[in-house]
Amino acid sequence: MKLILLRHGKSDWDVPVNDPIERPLKKRGRKDAKRMGEFFADMPPDLIVCSPSVRTRKTAELFAKTAGYTKEIKIDQRMYNAGHEKLLEVVHDLQGDHVVMVCHNPGIGNLAAYLDEEGGRKIAAHLHMVTAAAACLAFDGLGSWDEVKEESGQLRALITPRFLKDLIV
Repeated sequence: MKLILLRHGKSDWDVPVNDPIERPLKKRGRKDAKRMGEFFADMPPDLIVCSPSVRTRKTAELFAKTAGYTKEIKIDQRMYNAGHEKLLEVVHDLQGDHVVMVCHNPGIGNLAAYLDEEGGRKIAAHLHMVTAAAACLAFDGLGSWDEVKEESGQLRALITPRFLKDLIV
């Protein structure tokens, strides 16, 4: 099983909103979400699930479009500004072998560290995942998502939009 933990793209704090859940993406956030989707186009997920916020939904939509994902994006209310414990509950309910979860920091970075078999030491310097960063974890030997627990995964990569931009240029 593979899990990509994708932080939402850069949000636009210049747009007035009544509630932080309504905050949209900046132009850079939209561009980064597309860039990340393009990178994963050769390995589209079975499922994309995201927080109900405008910025996570838009990140998920742009990622999905450029990654070639054509199924419905699942919105999970539990993911909005959730800590790693609540996000782990979402993980336990996942379906499919390759899943992308789009949500918020610090919960997403903390979840990546919690799930990594080395206790997050690989990403200790990156626990505050930059916007649109993807932590890619594998869970070899597990039969279902409800078996996922602390240190049960292997962090295979931490990919940032800047890395991809520098890689392509």
